[in-house]
Amino acid sequence: LHALEWKNKHDRHRITDLTVYEAVEGYIGAKEGVLSPSTIRGYVKILKNNYTPIKNVRIDKLTSETLQIFISDLSKEKSPKTVRNIFGLLVAAIGLYLPDKVFRITLPQKSIKKEFSPSNEDVSALYESASPELKKCIALAAFGSLRRGEICALTFSDLNGNTLSITKDMIQGKDNRWIVRDIPKTAASVREVRLPQKVIDLLGEGSPNEKIIKYKN
Repeated sequence: LHALEWKNKHDRHRITDLTVYEAVEGYIGAKEGVLSPSTIRGYVKILKNNYTPIKNVRIDKLTSETLQIFISDLSKEKSPKTVRNIFGLLVAAIGLYLPDKVFRITLPQKSIKKEFSPSNEDVSALYESASPELKKCIALAAFGSLRRGEICALTFSDLNGNTLSITKDMIQGKDNRWIVRDIPKTAASVREVRLPQKVIDLLGEGSPNEKIIKYKN
Protein backbone atom coordinates (compact mmCIF):
# COMPACT_ATOMS: atom_id res chain seq x y z
CA LEU A 1 0.00 0.00 0.00
CA HIS A 2 2.78 2.42 0.88
CA ALA A 3 4.56 1.65 -2.41
CA LEU A 4 1.34 2.36 -4.37
CA GLU A 5 0.80 5.64 -2.52
CA TRP A 6 4.40 6.66 -3.29
CA LYS A 7 3.94 5.83 -6.99
CA ASN A 8 0.71 7.85 -7.21
CA LYS A 9 2.34 10.81 -5.48
CA HIS A 10 5.37 10.53 -7.77
CA ASP A 11 3.14 10.39 -10.89
CA ARG A 12 1.19 13.45 -9.78
CA HIS A 13 4.42 15.33 -9.21
CA ARG A 14 5.68 14.37 -12.66
CA ILE A 15 2.42 15.51 -14.28
CA THR A 16 2.50 18.91 -12.61
CA ASP A 17 6.00 19.42 -13.98
CA LEU A 18 4.80 19.03 -17.57
CA THR A 19 4.95 22.10 -19.79
CA VAL A 20 2.33 22.92 -22.39
CA TYR A 21 4.61 21.66 -25.15
CA GLU A 22 5.36 18.39 -23.31
CA ALA A 23 1.68 17.80 -22.55
CA VAL A 24 0.57 18.27 -26.16
CA GLU A 25 3.49 16.15 -27.39
CA GLY A 26 2.54 13.40 -24.93
CA TYR A 27 -1.11 13.56 -25.96
CA ILE A 28 -0.19 13.16 -29.63
CA GLY A 29 1.99 10.16 -28.82
CA ALA A 30 -0.78 8.56 -26.78
CA LYS A 31 -3.31 8.95 -29.61
CA GLU A 32 -1.05 7.87 -32.47
CA GLY A 33 -2.42 4.33 -32.55
CA VAL A 34 -6.09 5.31 -32.69
CA LEU A 35 -6.18 8.43 -34.88
CA SER A 36 -5.53 8.61 -38.62
CA PRO A 37 -2.04 9.54 -39.85
CA SER A 38 -3.39 12.74 -41.38
CA THR A 39 -4.92 13.79 -38.04
CA ILE A 40 -1.66 13.08 -36.22
CA ARG A 41 0.25 15.01 -38.89
CA GLY A 42 -2.08 17.96 -38.38
CA TYR A 43 -1.58 17.81 -34.61
CA VAL A 44 2.20 17.76 -34.99
CA LYS A 45 2.02 20.80 -37.27
CA ILE A 46 -0.11 22.67 -34.74
CA LEU A 47 2.30 21.77 -31.95
CA LYS A 48 5.38 22.97 -33.81
CA ASN A 49 3.95 26.22 -35.13
CA ASN A 50 1.51 27.69 -32.63
CA TYR A 51 2.31 27.30 -28.92
CA THR A 52 5.55 29.29 -28.70
CA PRO A 53 4.26 32.02 -26.30
CA ILE A 54 3.11 29.45 -23.73
CA LYS A 55 5.13 26.34 -24.63
CA ASN A 56 7.23 26.45 -21.45
CA VAL A 57 4.37 27.22 -19.04
CA ARG A 58 3.63 24.35 -16.68
CA ILE A 59 0.13 23.02 -17.26
CA ASP A 60 -0.76 23.21 -13.57
CA LYS A 61 0.19 26.92 -13.62
CA LEU A 62 -1.71 27.77 -16.82
CA THR A 63 -4.58 30.16 -16.01
CA SER A 64 -7.66 31.27 -17.90
CA GLU A 65 -6.19 34.78 -18.13
CA THR A 66 -2.93 33.56 -19.68
CA LEU A 67 -4.79 31.34 -22.10
CA GLN A 68 -7.26 34.10 -23.03
CA ILE A 69 -4.41 36.47 -23.91
CA PHE A 70 -2.82 33.69 -25.97
CA ILE A 71 -6.10 33.05 -27.82
CA SER A 72 -6.74 36.76 -28.41
CA ASP A 73 -3.27 37.23 -29.90
CA LEU A 74 -3.76 34.20 -32.16
CA SER A 75 -7.08 35.59 -33.36
CA LYS A 76 -5.35 38.65 -34.80
CA GLU A 77 -3.48 36.49 -37.31
CA LYS A 78 -5.45 33.27 -37.77
CA SER A 79 -8.97 32.29 -38.76
CA PRO A 80 -11.55 31.39 -36.08
CA LYS A 81 -11.47 27.75 -37.21
CA THR A 82 -7.68 27.55 -36.86
CA VAL A 83 -7.77 29.17 -33.42
CA ARG A 84 -10.44 26.72 -32.29
CA ASN A 85 -8.34 23.78 -33.52
CA ILE A 86 -5.28 25.05 -31.63
CA PHE A 87 -7.31 25.59 -28.46
CA GLY A 88 -9.09 22.24 -28.80
CA LEU A 89 -5.85 20.29 -29.05
CA LEU A 90 -4.41 22.09 -26.04
CA VAL A 91 -7.45 21.52 -23.85
CA ALA A 92 -7.63 17.84 -24.85
CA ALA A 93 -3.95 17.40 -23.98
CA ILE A 94 -4.27 19.08 -20.59
CA GLY A 95 -7.44 17.09 -19.90
CA LEU A 96 -5.49 13.88 -20.39
CA TYR A 97 -3.17 14.77 -17.48
CA LEU A 98 -5.32 17.11 -15.37
CA PRO A 99 -8.94 16.09 -16.04
CA ASP A 100 -10.34 18.44 -13.36
CA LYS A 101 -8.71 21.57 -14.74
CA VAL A 102 -11.22 23.97 -16.31
CA PHE A 103 -10.65 27.12 -18.38
CA ARG A 104 -13.15 29.91 -19.01
CA ILE A 105 -12.22 31.25 -22.42
CA THR A 106 -14.00 33.27 -25.07
CA LEU A 107 -13.18 31.95 -28.53
CA PRO A 108 -13.53 33.92 -31.78
CA GLN A 109 -16.89 33.57 -33.47
CA LYS A 110 -17.11 31.17 -36.35
CA SER A 111 -17.04 32.85 -39.72
CA ILE A 112 -19.89 32.13 -42.11
CA LYS A 113 -18.57 30.13 -45.03
CA LYS A 114 -20.26 30.63 -48.36
CA GLU A 115 -20.39 27.40 -50.29
CA PHE A 116 -19.56 27.55 -53.99
CA SER A 117 -20.75 24.98 -56.48
CA PRO A 118 -19.32 25.29 -60.00
CA SER A 119 -21.81 25.46 -62.82
CA ASN A 120 -21.87 22.99 -65.70
CA GLU A 121 -20.20 25.65 -67.83
CA ASP A 122 -17.40 26.04 -65.25
CA VAL A 123 -16.80 22.28 -65.16
CA SER A 124 -16.84 22.06 -68.96
CA ALA A 125 -14.35 24.90 -69.32
CA LEU A 126 -12.03 23.35 -66.74
CA TYR A 127 -12.31 19.94 -68.37
CA GLU A 128 -11.53 21.21 -71.87
CA SER A 129 -8.39 23.03 -70.73
CA ALA A 130 -7.06 20.15 -68.60
CA SER A 131 -4.31 17.69 -69.43
CA PRO A 132 -5.34 14.09 -70.30
CA GLU A 133 -4.45 12.86 -66.81
CA LEU A 134 -6.27 15.69 -65.09
CA LYS A 135 -9.35 15.06 -67.22
CA LYS A 136 -9.60 11.62 -65.59
CA CYS A 137 -9.56 13.27 -62.15
CA ILE A 138 -12.24 15.78 -63.12
CA ALA A 139 -14.45 13.03 -64.59
CA LEU A 140 -14.13 10.86 -61.47
CA ALA A 141 -14.97 13.81 -59.22
CA ALA A 142 -17.86 15.02 -61.38
CA PHE A 143 -19.48 11.69 -62.25
CA GLY A 144 -18.45 9.57 -59.25
CA SER A 145 -18.27 12.16 -56.45
CA LEU A 146 -14.83 10.83 -55.50
CA ARG A 147 -12.54 12.77 -53.19
CA ARG A 148 -8.93 13.55 -54.10
CA GLY A 149 -7.39 10.86 -51.90
CA GLU A 150 -9.80 8.23 -53.21
CA ILE A 151 -8.96 9.11 -56.80
CA CYS A 152 -5.21 8.91 -56.18
CA ALA A 153 -5.51 5.49 -54.51
CA LEU A 154 -7.41 3.82 -57.35
CA THR A 155 -5.92 0.85 -59.19
CA PHE A 156 -7.38 -1.01 -62.16
CA SER A 157 -8.28 -3.89 -59.83
CA ASP A 158 -10.94 -1.57 -58.37
CA LEU A 159 -12.65 -1.36 -61.75
CA ASN A 160 -15.08 -4.08 -62.82
CA GLY A 161 -16.96 -3.19 -65.96
CA ASN A 162 -18.67 0.11 -65.24
CA THR A 163 -18.48 -0.34 -61.47
CA LEU A 164 -15.73 1.25 -59.42
CA SER A 165 -15.11 -0.05 -55.88
CA ILE A 166 -13.97 2.63 -53.43
CA THR A 167 -12.04 0.90 -50.61
CA LYS A 168 -8.77 2.86 -50.32
CA ASP A 169 -7.59 6.37 -49.62
CA MET A 170 -4.23 8.05 -50.27
CA ILE A 171 -3.10 10.44 -47.54
CA GLN A 172 0.04 12.09 -46.21
CA GLY A 173 1.39 10.41 -43.09
CA LYS A 174 3.08 12.08 -40.14
CA ASP A 175 6.38 12.20 -42.03
CA ASN A 176 4.65 13.82 -45.04
CA ARG A 177 5.09 10.71 -47.18
CA TRP A 178 2.13 9.60 -49.28
CA ILE A 179 0.60 6.31 -48.11
CA VAL A 180 -2.39 4.25 -49.22
CA ARG A 181 -4.77 3.44 -46.41
CA ASP A 182 -6.92 0.35 -46.99
CA ILE A 183 -9.49 1.30 -44.38
CA PRO A 184 -11.37 4.52 -45.18
CA LYS A 185 -11.94 7.15 -42.51
CA THR A 186 -15.62 6.25 -42.20
CA ALA A 187 -17.52 3.08 -43.02
CA ALA A 188 -19.74 5.11 -45.37
CA SER A 189 -16.66 5.75 -47.52
CA VAL A 190 -16.68 2.09 -48.64
CA ARG A 191 -18.96 2.06 -51.65
CA GLU A 192 -19.44 1.12 -55.27
CA VAL A 193 -19.90 3.76 -57.97
CA ARG A 194 -21.44 3.23 -61.39
CA LEU A 195 -19.71 5.29 -64.06
CA PRO A 196 -20.86 6.23 -67.57
CA GLN A 197 -19.18 4.39 -70.41
CA LYS A 198 -17.49 7.58 -71.62
CA VAL A 199 -15.68 7.83 -68.25
CA ILE A 200 -14.68 4.16 -68.40
CA ASP A 201 -13.25 4.72 -71.87
CA LEU A 202 -11.35 7.75 -70.61
CA LEU A 203 -9.77 5.79 -67.75
CA GLY A 204 -8.36 3.21 -70.15
CA GLU A 205 -6.87 -0.14 -69.17
CA GLY A 206 -3.93 -1.39 -67.12
CA SER A 207 -2.62 -4.22 -64.98
CA PRO A 208 -4.51 -4.87 -61.72
CA ASN A 209 -1.96 -3.16 -59.44
CA GLU A 210 -1.36 -0.19 -61.75
CA LYS A 211 -2.62 3.17 -60.56
CA ILE A 212 -5.44 4.62 -62.65
CA ILE A 213 -4.24 8.13 -61.80
CA LYS A 214 -0.55 8.92 -61.60
CA TYR A 215 -0.98 12.18 -59.69
CA LYS A 216 -0.47 12.27 -55.91
CA ASN A 217 -1.95 15.70 -55.16
